[in-house]
Amino acid sequence: MSTPLSARSDRLSISIFDLVHYPYETEPAAFDPARARRVYDEHLQEWAEAERLGFDAVFLTEHHFTAYNLMPSPNVMLAALAARTDAIRLGTMINVVPFHQPVRLAEEGAMLDVLSGGRLEFGVGRGIDFQEVMKLGMDFDELRPRFEEGVDVILKAWTQTRFAHRGTYYAIGETPIYPRPLQRPHPPVWVAAESPATIEWTAGHGFGMATIFLPTEMVREKKNVYLEAGARSGQPVGAGHFMLVRNVYVAPTDGEAMADAEPALTHMLILFKDAAVPPDLSLLPDSYAFHREAFRAFQEPPESFDDVVGAGLVLCGSPETVRRQLEVQVEVIGLRQLCLLFAFGNLPHDKVMRSLGLFAAEVMPGLRKRIP
Repeated sequence: MSTPLSARSDRLSISIFDLVHYPYETEPAAFDPARARRVYDEHLQEWAEAERLGFDAVFLTEHHFTAYNLMPSPNVMLAALAARTDAIRLGTMINVVPFHQPVRLAEEGAMLDVLSGGRLEFGVGRGIDFQEVMKLGMDFDELRPRFEEGVDVILKAWTQTRFAHRGTYYAIGETPIYPRPLQRPHPPVWVAAESPATIEWTAGHGFGMATIFLPTEMVREKKNVYLEAGARSGQPVGAGHFMLVRNVYVAPTDGEAMADAEPALTHMLILFKDAAVPPDLSLLPDSYAFHREAFRAFQEPPESFDDVVGAGLVLCGSPETVRRQLEVQVEVIGLRQLCLLFAFGNLPHDKVMRSLGLFAAEVMPGLRKRIP
């Protein structure tokens, strides 16, 4: 059984995050299942290579009804990856709890943990993507209480020989689940947390926190809020429980890296806007006021790709440039958990593999040596 990421806080953990974008024509009528199979095969190759190169974990996410992500079930994909790997940690980031019956999520998480030999890192969230929530006919104001109650059900199912639950949204008669997880008391839990209320709840339960798409100084502030909330709650959360997700692309030269990454990021942002951002931000209720402001930045394209890189939102350049960019962020924020999105937009598979190799050979050793 491998060591959970948060237990490695004395060193910098470097993991992989992946959305598995569909890189071709995105109109539904143009979807080609044979091409999708090729996309899956290429990403599985990339993740298996990440284990060989010494990355700590692979985190996969859940989205629906969109070419933004070909993984409506990250759990199915992680099962396939578990059969192809031996040591790398396997994470969801995230399972959208309100979209599911939580006992089913508990059972699938337990299966993954047993199948992988105790390698599961279990990331959860309440769901923020406008199109998904609306198409499922869900009430935005119900998502948080459904999420919090659902997580409670999952933890009961994992930790009790027999459990029962009767709440506002879920009622389960006394029962065991088979299997229960290999890790005790349960796999590490991570939460995709952006809003103040979610950060407070996450820290108060001692769960790990992950964040994405924010400038460096804002990330530092959120980490401090998280640690302070944990201290108030008496929870032993530290730097090893806070994870930053960043897009990264490494090429032999800065010029080549920028030329390759800019159109790929544009493709990704178009997919994200179609999948997640409301056509009118006023359609989000007051319970999502934080996300109204966060989504505002995605309504218009960034002024330039240089601005995106300059804000630290994307790490891009030669190995030396990317190492310097990362050193600044890791030191300013005080990071011990870094999760990197190498395959984004329509970057070709061969360039993703080259980027992974360059990072592992020329960025990771120096970064870990400077920041143990």
